[in-house]
Amino acid sequence: MDGRLARPVDTQTERYNALAGTPLDKPRRDSDKEIIKRVEEIVKKRGWTMCHIQFNHLITVCIRSHVFVRLRGRLE
Repeated sequence: MDGRLARPVDTQTERYNALAGTPLDKPRRDSDKEIIKRVEEIVKKRGWTMCHIQFNHLITVCIRSHVFVRLRGRLE
């Protein structure tokens, strides 16, 4: 999701606008928008920020992948 989980759906940043129309532009799919909207709902209910969710997702996905790859390398 490249950081889009950390902001509401319709937010556009300078980076987002600069990448628009380039090969690096990743248009949001309907499924992406739905996920972000659900995250917004949860954040509002619990009094968190979307950055908390993004950071937790990043740690969960990236750290686990990194640890698994290193562990698999040691086991072989």
